[in-house]
Amino acid sequence: MQNWKKSLALFTILTLFLFFICCNEEFTSIGLHDLPGGEIERVGVQVDSIMIMNISSNRLRTDGPTENSFGIVGYFRDERIGLTVADFFTEVSIPAGLDTFNRHNDVYSVDSLVLSFAYPNNAWYGDPNREINIKIYELSERMSFATKYFHDDEIEYEDVLLSQLNISPKSNVADSIWTTTNFENVLRFNLNQDRDSTLLKKIFNISQSSLSNREAFKEVLKGFYITCDVPTDTIGALFRINLRSQNSFLRLFYTKKLQDYNNHEIIYGYEKDSVTFPINRESRMFNRFVHDYDEENEIVLDDPNSEKIFLQGMAGTVAQIDFKKIVEAWRDSISNEENRDFDFHFSSITLEFWINRVLGTAGLQLERQPSLAIYEEDDDGDYVLPTFTNKFDNIVPCFFSTNAQGSAVTFSTYNASTQTFTFRIQPEYFDQLARDKDMKINDLYLRPLSPEFDFRQQIINNVNNPDIGSIPRITVNYVKYKK
Repeated sequence: MQNWKKSLALFTILTLFLFFICCNEEFTSIGLHDLPGGEIERVGVQVDSIMIMNISSNRLRTDGPTENSFGIVGYFRDERIGLTVADFFTEVSIPAGLDTFNRHNDVYSVDSLVLSFAYPNNAWYGDPNREINIKIYELSERMSFATKYFHDDEIEYEDVLLSQLNISPKSNVADSIWTTTNFENVLRFNLNQDRDSTLLKKIFNISQSSLSNREAFKEVLKGFYITCDVPTDTIGALFRINLRSQNSFLRLFYTKKLQDYNNHEIIYGYEKDSVTFPINRESRMFNRFVHDYDEENEIVLDDPNSEKIFLQGMAGTVAQIDFKKIVEAWRDSISNEENRDFDFHFSSITLEFWINRVLGTAGLQLERQPSLAIYEEDDDGDYVLPTFTNKFDNIVPCFFSTNAQGSAVTFSTYNASTQTFTFRIQPEYFDQLARDKDMKINDLYLRPLSPEFDFRQQIINNVNNPDIGSIPRITVNYVKYKK
């Protein structure tokens, strides 16, 4: 009779468990082949709050991938976070097909030198109608091809203003034009104040050997520094320049005199032409960012009791996650004397973060950051995506989600209806951490996915409020069974 009751109880538990995993998407990845072999004691869900706090970002590498680089310039004075100032450095590259371009005679004369930068609709942050005075300087120091550049690095530049442009992000362009497919607004800087400009002559008279060799060319023209004025009494705005756009380049305009080959006194006319120096994959660049936090702002650093956690791009603040406390609690539970006859199977582990529903200021472009990622520090102090070695001896991400195409990605899933960011932890990784007391538990950091090129921010809620949401939490689904 007792055996019958025991079997019935076990059957009931298994039935409920199978029903639960079929109805709960968190368990759908288990599969029957992954179920523990021992007698099931409990199918459990453990929910705990996560302690997070705002800290200043480590040094951020901002030279970025060569295929997809953006320069950020401008300033933005946020009443919640403080002042952010951005500028950038960039090279230009040698043009193709200049073997027959011989300007070293009286046939050619130089007209102008123009540096152009393009940006699409909504590629700004702050006040879209606020004019920013953008300035261009020539670099006096080369950017090394092998050097990593970070947000607080410096490059020497000539103390001679080449050009400046006072312009707002929307640039008085009609909304109907901005919304045109593939439209880009172009900022054009005339780099020659007159035809005797030193830079103009240097580019026009560059040797043929320098034009045919990238490194030799960059010894002559080292690049440009793009910065701006920062008034003390305005909110300001930030531009996000697409340096890989076909409309971002340096262009030399010149005139060719059409004269008789035998008698140069006979002039047939004049022909206008130009040479374009692209900003391409061979052109190094990096962004520079400065943040000024003060006591008048809402942001509070190094305080786990802060009700708002501000996540900024551009080497701004990040959230430090106390993951160690969670793992150590599970280590204690597994090794507890009460559980010596039991083992645990982790089926799914999720981290959830609720955004703080703070409305933006009227008239400002303050788009929220749509993509967050969790990082750890490497030995050099750089933020890297966490990885571990799985049972197949492959190095794989510790965190994962699934995008619309079904492939694994390492950043968060955002639910607009609940306004939450969710991260899924690989169960095998969590299992390794929970069982191996010698395995290092690294601090984790929540921040925007591509902060070197992105000025958008996000505010994470850190207080229980029915009108806002919950504090960050971790949910562990597990099965406890007899060994």
